[in-house]
Amino acid sequence: MKRRKKILIWGLVVLVGGVVSSTIYYLFFFDIGIAARQYESHRATLKTLGYFETEAEFRKEIGLDDPTNIGSKVSDWPDFEKDLKELESYSTAKICTFDSSSPFSPMASDRLPEMRLLGKSLSTRAHKEWLAGNRTFALRCWSAAATVAKWADQHAMKIHVLVRLSIEQYIHDSLRDAFVSSPVIEQDHAAILRILDRLDERVSLEKMLRCEYWFGAQSVTKATKEDIAQTLKEAGLPESRANWPLYQRALQARFAEGQVTFERELAANDSQTLLSHFQAAEKYEEFFEEPGPSYQHFASLISGPGSVVRAMANFNSQRSVLRQAMAAMLSSDRSTKFPLPAQYQLDGFEGALQFKQIDTKRIIYSIGMNDIDDGGISEESVHGKDDFAVIIP
Repeated sequence: MKRRKKILIWGLVVLVGGVVSSTIYYLFFFDIGIAARQYESHRATLKTLGYFETEAEFRKEIGLDDPTNIGSKVSDWPDFEKDLKELESYSTAKICTFDSSSPFSPMASDRLPEMRLLGKSLSTRAHKEWLAGNRTFALRCWSAAATVAKWADQHAMKIHVLVRLSIEQYIHDSLRDAFVSSPVIEQDHAAILRILDRLDERVSLEKMLRCEYWFGAQSVTKATKEDIAQTLKEAGLPESRANWPLYQRALQARFAEGQVTFERELAANDSQTLLSHFQAAEKYEEFFEEPGPSYQHFASLISGPGSVVRAMANFNSQRSVLRQAMAAMLSSDRSTKFPLPAQYQLDGFEGALQFKQIDTKRIIYSIGMNDIDDGGISEESVHGKDDFAVIIP
């Protein structure tokens, strides 16, 4: 009786193991086969939407070979904090992108922190000069920081856009602190508005997606068998079972299909709004959560543009706070909460800027990325509160 029971148990173990193994095997090859057959269809769709696949097309997209590109003139990256005149001489250039020979090329992401730190040092210097009463020099430093921010995202890769956003944050924070310490006067108003207007001129999200797709497609094409072996191992399959060319084609197809998913979702809504881009980004990220190795390969690689879009909306709101605060400082009417019209009252995607008054002080603020009204308090490093507020005396 005991022997029969043991045989039955072992039989069930073998059966379950066989079912699991067969299921994994079926999911793997079924998923890969379907994906590979869809490649040309998704690829053709993206081409009609302006996506590209070659390095020559990428160079054209970011203006590397454009005769007006001044990137080669600043590739040595002089110390602009000490020599503002040189930076100012380039500030009106429409294109400043760096070739592969430059340490700031699109592929040289390890040097990007230097660009970010330059934006930070210029913003810090601007705040210091403002407090010292050297407002003209302070405004030049903020303007120079805005120029560096503009250059950062012209390469249109997500990592460059994130560097640009970090520079925006340095400029916003230093302006806010300057306003609180020494309020804006009429002579400063126009110059600060020009700086904020320049920060509004970001790379288009469509351009960022096209460049990200090109870079991602190159990565898949250059992936080695060793790279794929790890994916196979995680799927519980030996490398010997993989049809390498088929698997590579399947990965290319899934990556293209993810972009098509984003574009279709965007086209179904108002494609001009950041909210529509964010909703499309959510669909994009959900797409790569589907079961199957052709999806799972990208699970740890795809972060999508959602975080970038949220940050863009948040920083737009911060600039609205700065604009509203300046207008309030220069107005004799203390009864109006928001001196500027509705377009400068939006917080995030659909919210509204906040206003409160404590004694004689007025506070205008955005609730920040955590979507919680912290009462105009920013103590993110300590308590997770990230409102962006300007106190108006």
